[in-house]
Amino acid sequence: MGLIQFLLYFILVIWILRVLLRLFLPLLFKQLIKKMQKKAQEAYAPPRESSRKEGSIQVDHVPPKRKSKKAEQAGEFVDFEEIK
Repeated sequence: MGLIQFLLYFILVIWILRVLLRLFLPLLFKQLIKKMQKKAQEAYAPPRESSRKEGSIQVDHVPPKRKSKKAEQAGEFVDFEEIK
């Protein structure tokens, strides 16, 4: 009796999950597709016009200048001539 009851509950749960997935899975896919379309439109959208004058330059980030430690540690360089 226990095996038959387990099989009936198992079949009932699978049937309920199947019905719920048929209802909610298309909605989830629609939302996913909308998000992907929005990201694609933002990626390929032309840049917005700014209020800057034509020919002006704007620098957002200037990297700090680094000193070369290799040149300082290498020592003195001497020119040489190859003798044949």
